[in-house]
Amino acid sequence: MHLSVRLQKILQLIPEGTRVLADIGCDHGKLIVSAVSEGKAEKGIGVDISENSLQKAVALAEENNLSDKIRFIEGDGLSHLQDVDIDVCVIAGLGGNEIVKILSCDNKVKRFILCPHQDAHVVRAFMNDNSLTAIKDFIVKDADKFYPIIVAGKGNKTYSSYELYLGKNDPNTDDFVKKNEKRLLYLQNIVQHAEEYSRLTEEIKKEYEILVQWQKLRK
Repeated sequence: MHLSVRLQKILQLIPEGTRVLADIGCDHGKLIVSAVSEGKAEKGIGVDISENSLQKAVALAEENNLSDKIRFIEGDGLSHLQDVDIDVCVIAGLGGNEIVKILSCDNKVKRFILCPHQDAHVVRAFMNDNSLTAIKDFIVKDADKFYPIIVAGKGNKTYSSYELYLGKNDPNTDDFVKKNEKRLLYLQNIVQHAEEYSRLTEEIKKEYEILVQWQKLRK
């Protein structure tokens, strides 16, 4: 089964011996079917709001003879799983604000693997305020895009203001540098046009300032 680079990395992060794996926004079910098929998880629960996507996920599980091990739910976030003991919950393919809404729901999740497509700083700020600590936080390049991947568990180790926007780069990867350089160049082009810069949110202006500091520290 073909998985994108991003999903391959997430699959690698699922601990061996996981009893129950939940995939929120499971799409066509490739990740959760792969995890159960490879024995990384004993059972899986895939959740998605798209009936069409779930039909494809159900079919994929059937093709791999895993219908008895994976349950699929048409729904939103963790709202249907509040009383389920979940060892690992993957939330990928959503923006930071959507991920925070899901994390805010009562749950019994021991570990999260999060991959926000944008506004990762919103997720990290939520973690700071809700006793979630970063076990890992690094960047992975998939095709021409860069994605943060955050493994989060219970704890009180917080992000600094610098790390909120850039992440911890733990484990260290070259993609962290490449992503920051690309983002800084993009924002620098905007800053050169006062009218465009004035339209930026305060958060993006803050991100730009931190990236400039990061660049200076590297020299």
